[in-house]
Amino acid sequence: MPPSALHTDNPVNREKLASHGKDIHQRIADLVASEKASAIASHLIYIASFANGENQIGFFEAGAVTKLASVIQDSASQGQERHNKITPVQVMWAAAALQNMAASYCDTVDDGRCYWFWPRSRNHLVLTKQSGPVLSSGRPIRRDIAQNHADVVGC
Repeated sequence: MPPSALHTDNPVNREKLASHGKDIHQRIADLVASEKASAIASHLIYIASFANGENQIGFFEAGAVTKLASVIQDSASQGQERHNKITPVQVMWAAAALQNMAASYCDTVDDGRCYWFWPRSRNHLVLTKQSGPVLSSGRPIRRDIAQNHADVVGC
């Protein structure tokens, strides 16, 4: 069972991970560049960042966005030596981790998701009534991805 399975649908365990402080985020983020642990580290970032602002920002400050984006970029570089060593599962979890790090999370009963809609009378998205207040916006992470890794997400 991968370590991230211990955090899936278990906010208490995500909080426990966050309670270990910045050092744990740095250690996990550093494993993204490892040949043997990259997919597992990316998977752990994916699930630990879900609906947990401390982990979301902790991984961001540990440089996880750049490390995750590098896995995706390197997998697409045909002529490079590292390309042959990156597996599809590494790319999948790196992309999933970037998505969860960049997402907004709300104090919504049972799931932590924000539910959005686009009213015809406005030019922007708004939260539905079923969403609680925003706990973590993901905005600095989305900005970093757009400014520094646009080629990864197709901007």
